[in-house]
Amino acid sequence: MSDKTLKYQKISPPTPDVNDLPKANKDPNVPKLYFNGFVTGMTNADIVILAKLNNESKAVLNLSLSVAKTLVMQLSGLIVGLETSSNNEIMTTDVIDRAMAKLRDDETK
Repeated sequence: MSDKTLKYQKISPPTPDVNDLPKANKDPNVPKLYFNGFVTGMTNADIVILAKLNNESKAVLNLSLSVAKTLVMQLSGLIVGLETSSNNEIMTTDVIDRAMAKLRDDETK
């Protein structure tokens, strides 16, 4: 093998550990964030999420495309699992917004 030949070392990604959650939640050095609304955007390399609380901007999250897709899949799995075990569909904010608009329209008639 010549000196110009690159050697690639196989690196395993860190394994997510659900046990990290309680530890991080108790750690005062780990920022905590709650939001009940968001705005999303995308570049050719990243996803941007503007987290909002009661329509006030609270944080900007930047995620690589692969991390964003993985997050979507894991969150979807959690929600589908809850919906399946509870036999109850969680409404999205879009569905709730339409229902509230219909309610307001019905009240004005």
